[in-house]
Amino acid sequence: MTEQNTMSYSNYKFLMRKMVRLSIDGRVQMQSSSGGHWTELEGQLYTGALSDPLRYEELLTAVRDLAKSLSHISELWELAAAWSEALRTGLSPFSREGPRYTDAKMLGAAFSLRAREIQQLEANTSISRRLENARASQSTWVTLDEAGDLDAGIRSPFRKTEMHLASGWTIVSMVQPDQMHGVPVLVISMVKVDTATGKMEATPGLDDWTEYNSRDEYLASRQAMRTKIEAMAGQPESN
Repeated sequence: MTEQNTMSYSNYKFLMRKMVRLSIDGRVQMQSSSGGHWTELEGQLYTGALSDPLRYEELLTAVRDLAKSLSHISELWELAAAWSEALRTGLSPFSREGPRYTDAKMLGAAFSLRAREIQQLEANTSISRRLENARASQSTWVTLDEAGDLDAGIRSPFRKTEMHLASGWTIVSMVQPDQMHGVPVLVISMVKVDTATGKMEATPGLDDWTEYNSRDEYLASRQAMRTKIEAMAGQPESN
């Protein structure tokens, strides 16, 4: 492999890992048509500033400020209902006096950010409920998050986060698109999670992930990780 190709592959791996990190940190996905539109506008806003770090930081700060002005909205349906009004009259910054923002890309980025915050709150509530139920039933493992279909590739991307209840060691698995080869790949890693909240204590690093193109290889790796974690915790292997 040439030096140029090596650098290209390295960049691809970094970007893919960044996507994975965002997925496991948020554990949320846009589901409504409005959410998808806001995400598109957000992408358009930031794409034009990627080559200008100062401009990118300015936009990020402004979007966060606008999203704060939406903090009184706690339901996704309420956020969707507020969209048309924001487009018509604009949105004022939260922390300062100034002109109202009317640019659709800025507004979309702010709504997209607030939607992720709302979904994260909902996800946290769901995780707390799962932890309580697992403890009540004296389970060894608890699934903190699961979505998609393992056999559907990127048509319904699979993801699963399962925590060993006693130790907090957690297996994170998901399907990601391999843009280098045009096929979906299964990635898996082991991380430490706060057993009280289900929040990760540290994000997996670049070298902490293992890729598999084969479903069987992935399942074998996942089971090996479960066995390793239970052995470290001094507990008998479970299913």
